[in-house]
Amino acid sequence: MIQKTLLFIFTGLLIACSGNSQVQNKPQAKTTENRTFQLPEVPTMLQTVEERLNYVVEHYWDNFDFQDTTYIHLPEVTEQAIANYVDLLGRTTSDIASSALQNTLKSAMKEPKMLKYLNSQLRRYMTDPNSPIRNEELYEPAAQFLSTATSIDETIRIKATRDLKLIKLNRRGSIANNFSYRLPDGKVQALHQVSSPMTLLLFFDPDCHTCSEVIEELKASPILNQANLQIVAIYPEGDADIWRNILPKLPQNWINGHDYTLSVLNHELYNLNAMPTLYLLDADKRVLIKDGTVREIEYYLQEN
Repeated sequence: MIQKTLLFIFTGLLIACSGNSQVQNKPQAKTTENRTFQLPEVPTMLQTVEERLNYVVEHYWDNFDFQDTTYIHLPEVTEQAIANYVDLLGRTTSDIASSALQNTLKSAMKEPKMLKYLNSQLRRYMTDPNSPIRNEELYEPAAQFLSTATSIDETIRIKATRDLKLIKLNRRGSIANNFSYRLPDGKVQALHQVSSPMTLLLFFDPDCHTCSEVIEELKASPILNQANLQIVAIYPEGDADIWRNILPKLPQNWINGHDYTLSVLNHELYNLNAMPTLYLLDADKRVLIKDGTVREIEYYLQEN
């Protein structure tokens, strides 16, 4: 439902030059039943899709009352509006998205409950691995703003500081953190020692059902199997017996390693809040895709 509405909102920007997509045009006494989200009216002088998109992003919340906490309990209105907003932010420039997002949070600070709710939804849509519109770098300006705000709930500030650290960790374009792991024959190797035009780094848990599914996807993918890359599958936890029991199910042409010192977890070298986690690296171990899906990686390999 959310994905269909996202498409509808953006398509409306392509067609409409004015605020005809607004749900409610006439002021009326507010009740729970008639509370709606009203898009800004786009000036008719703005003709291009880019101009209209930027205007809507910058004025998206103009008609929203951040001090009305009733909206917190109307997810069909407010959560849908937030999901649409995140999608539109991802379609505009980073500068406009950053400015608009921080201004939105400033407006929400008028009511602490609304700020907490709005931020929780923004975090969920932008950083949750299961979000269909996930884009953690889009959330970075929000995390930056909230991590330095002094007049907000301390728990929000602490979470934002943590989020900011994780967003910057092994981000696209950076050199992936190096670490050592033990191979099945007992030898120790470091990630940066892997010699391959590309490396697909997989962190997994043998007891994780989703991990098993992803491993089977990787094994069956003709795109990945034909690509000039090396898959490095790492069990990052401490039980060596669990790791050895899973080895027969892993392809022998993979590099299968155990982080026996727990360096990845203890030193927070990678964000492993969800399993499995996939990174696509180039020959220099520069991050091409951070925490991607098998399909995202396949698409990248096909296009490049």
